[in-house]
Amino acid sequence: MFKKKASLPARPPIPNKDEILEDLSRATSDDVVFNHIDENLALITGEAVTSNSPSERNENSDSLEQKEPKDQFHNYKQITSYVGKVENLIKSEEEIKNNRDGLQNLTKDLIQDMTKIKEELKKQIGTPEAIFKNIR
Repeated sequence: MFKKKASLPARPPIPNKDEILEDLSRATSDDVVFNHIDENLALITGEAVTSNSPSERNENSDSLEQKEPKDQFHNYKQITSYVGKVENLIKSEEEIKNNRDGLQNLTKDLIQDMTKIKEELKKQIGTPEAIFKNIR
């Protein structure tokens, strides 16, 4: 009923970027990862997956000559959309940095103004002890 748990082997270290790129460059077109990517992309775009077997995928080569113009146009639209989104992200990042710098400058100015106001009040009213002394 209560058996000793089997100890799991240690996790391998997470590969770095170069190792991942090397693995991808060595992978063949019928690799499971590419099939998984195609299926996920089809789910995202709402298209049906045309083939499930790696051999069928190899027969339907990705060369531009064999693609239909409709597919090429769809790919072009996806790429231009992606590039546009990246450009918008870059602009937004710059805008956020500028806004952050502006807020930091406003914060410094506010702190300086508060310090000046405190000094002015001290000059006009005096120290807290002097205020209480005058009240009695």
